Parts: sequence; C-alpha cells; structure tokens
Amino acid sequence: MTDQSKFVLAFDNSATDVNRRPNLKGEYRLAGEATLNRVALWGGVSEKTGKLYARGKANPDGVSEAIRASATAQDVIAPANIDLKVGEAVLFEHPNATADNKQPTFFGYAREGSSVTAPQGRYVRLAGWQHGSTITGTAEPYRPATAESEPAGDAPKVR
Repeated sequence: MTDQSKFVLAFDNSATDVNRRPNLKGEYRLAGEATLNRVALWGGVSEKTGKLYARGKANPDGVSEAIRASATAQDVIAPANIDLKVGEAVLFEHPNATADNKQPTFFGYAREGSSVTAPQGRYVRLAGWQHGSTITGTAEPYRPATAESEPAGDAPKVR
C-alpha cells in the first residue's frame, strides 16, 4: 500500500486517427490502497465550449481485479453531469487554471466497480497539472459534498 495518491498521464505522439491509439496513457493509485489502475484516454475538443477533454478507459492492472470490478458493479452516487460506465474515465481542461492560482490544469473522474475497499463501487476524482507532455497529480475517492462545502464549478478545490 502507498500513503500518497498518484495520478500520471503521458502524451503519446504516435497516436493518430489511423492507428486509433489513445492520446494519453498513464495510471492512478489511491492513497492507502495497493491497486494500480491503468488509464487510456482519447482527446478531443468540445464543439459547444471549445475546451479540451479526454475520454476513455480506466482499468485495474490485474486481470482478476478488472473482471471482478466490471462484474459486480452497482449504482453509486455520481458527480453532477457525469455519467460513466464501470471502467470509463473522463478528463476536462480546467476553465480557471492559471500559473498564478495553482488550480489543476485538468480534472476529471474514473468509475470503478466493486472491490474490497469499495464494495458498492465508486467514482474517483482526478486532478492533474500539466508539465510539458506529462500530467501529474492526485486521485481520491469522490465523496458527494454538502451544499455548504461544494466548491464553485465542477473542478476540485486545491488544498
């Protein structure tokens, strides 16, 4: 187990529309847990907002964990306006991120199925800062906030 969370993505320059490889590949691990989850995301630009986003797969590193997660998924409380199936992930460009305010460059969610640490399944909140062609940051279980503790917008608060 690890005491710190981990979220790392790297841009794949060899990804094209022809070979259909993901633009971003990486992994995340939650603090206090041993399971490493692999992430593969395909990027795009929203036609409505013009903002960058990436959507794809997030699966446990082990085959048995991946099968268990997808087979025993239950309904869990989702973040507002986010609808992911088990094993899916989405990442958004943070609209208010600047070098001065220390907000993450990207934020998003992954949906996991049932596991020993989350028997109901769960959403995982991802936040990352861009460093060249790499995004590094944190991963934490999503916990629905009460009205008075909810941050402005969908982006995570910096602590």
